[in-house]
Amino acid sequence: MTDSDAGSPQTASLTGTGVTGTAALSPTSLTFSSQNVGTTSAAQAVTLTNSGGAALSISSIAVTGTNSADFGQTNNCGSSLAASSSCTINVTFTPAASGTRSGTLTVTDNASGSPQTASLTGTGASSTGGGTILLATKGYGAYTNSTVTISTITSSSFVVPVGDLLVAYCGTSSSSAQTPVISDSAGNTFVQIGPVAAASGGAALAMFYVPAAMLQASSSDTVTCTWPSAHKNLEVMALVYSGADPNAPLDSTQTGVVKGGTLIQSNPIASVSAKELIVAGIMSGSGCLIPSPGAGYTMEIMTTPPSGCSNPLGAAEDQVAVSAQSNVSASMTIATAVYADMIVATFKPAP
Repeated sequence: MTDSDAGSPQTASLTGTGVTGTAALSPTSLTFSSQNVGTTSAAQAVTLTNSGGAALSISSIAVTGTNSADFGQTNNCGSSLAASSSCTINVTFTPAASGTRSGTLTVTDNASGSPQTASLTGTGASSTGGGTILLATKGYGAYTNSTVTISTITSSSFVVPVGDLLVAYCGTSSSSAQTPVISDSAGNTFVQIGPVAAASGGAALAMFYVPAAMLQASSSDTVTCTWPSAHKNLEVMALVYSGADPNAPLDSTQTGVVKGGTLIQSNPIASVSAKELIVAGIMSGSGCLIPSPGAGYTMEIMTTPPSGCSNPLGAAEDQVAVSAQSNVSASMTIATAVYADMIVATFKPAP
């Protein structure tokens, strides 16, 4: 204050602390199960919580990202959220196309760390009758070392949507048919498909699956294979498919072997119905190889290790039968002669 006194101006120090809202979303990811193209899923909820000591000012709540138009949201949050309170954001999934679709729920506000986000993932499926099986996600791991052996390998992370089929392979270079223990971070229980394939004398391969009715979904799953003894070459492959029969998808299975040759081909499957999925995987007992898919198949995974080899130890291919067929085989062509084993299985579409 300025006045006529000799000590003018008179002053008093002022101190205060500004507070803002503290925002958080829970959960931070949503995974939608397979949804027919053009149809809308049931809503899943995300909670926005303000744990701060002041009201949270909300500028916008929106879906952003690659397939943002496939996801919708409604909320009861308004433009301001009181201290120590929460609101609900309901998210739905309406795929515009088949396959994996993704987006991000984005909340912009005046809290530190704004915007708050939650990842959104869903799988679009064909709306044609009888169901269509589609590859949704995949992951793999590979290891090779001529001197240091290991007994366990874990795949890269991948999304497992609700209601999908999980198929996995565990492979090693072994002269014996060792059965691995398989597990994943989502806690699924795997069913083995037939015995371990080890007819080549240099590789051993096991195939497993988890039907949709038993599947525990995960936004970041990993599959681990563990053998009774250590080996110099290991691989794990995981493939997730939408549209398979949720309860009893497995139809039939066969194996194949090559001993010092360049073509590996399975024994024929007697019959394959229209729209059935055919999945085939191989493991090499001769180190790294360069595989090419069989006629009509798509190569989905090649297990190239991070070091020790620039080519894969094995591979997985698939196709969906466009019509009923008989005496169906899977095959892969290798650039150089190898010893390798194959397991192929067919899976029925959802009714």
